[in-house]
Amino acid sequence: MGCTKSAEAKKIASHARSLDSFQVFTQEEVMILRATWPGIEQDQKAFGLAFFQKFFEMEKKMIKFFSRMTEGRNGTVDFSILSEHGVRVVKVFSLVIENINNLAAVVGKLHDVGEYHNYHAVTPDLFNFLWPPLRDTINAQLGEEFDNKTELAYKHLFDYIEFQMTKGLKACQQRAEEKPQKTRQSIVSKFTFV
Repeated sequence: MGCTKSAEAKKIASHARSLDSFQVFTQEEVMILRATWPGIEQDQKAFGLAFFQKFFEMEKKMIKFFSRMTEGRNGTVDFSILSEHGVRVVKVFSLVIENINNLAAVVGKLHDVGEYHNYHAVTPDLFNFLWPPLRDTINAQLGEEFDNKTELAYKHLFDYIEFQMTKGLKACQQRAEEKPQKTRQSIVSKFTFV
């Protein structure tokens, strides 16, 4: 993906930004995601690790949100823990793709993931930093299969997941203002598809 596709880049940037577009995936998007995802999903650990390595390469300042992975390591990352987290990211995407024709079945899980991130001082605006490294990692994995339509399908998928996680994160923040916070452990225990 080069810089010469400015019209296409604008289309991608604005894609799936209305609430209605989050709720429905086109048949073409479903076909693209189901056809290409198995190639990514087959090595979850490698893909997840490649994604986070790209993420930290692009957004060095974000490492502070992954203190569990750097604790006692003088700021260097424990790649075994990082790859475990990468596997969880892949599993979230797998869950949504598997249920893409019944998104109501995954909304609660995505809200839980957002809520979980609230306990790690993640704010909704930080999710936006994830798309560029995710896009680049998917592109590297799929190679020539990663055309404009494929990019749009994955951007829509990302936007949907981000939207639902943000709802969960904000709901958690709102509840915290209204009554005492749940313990972190109660949220972690709801994070069951890991």
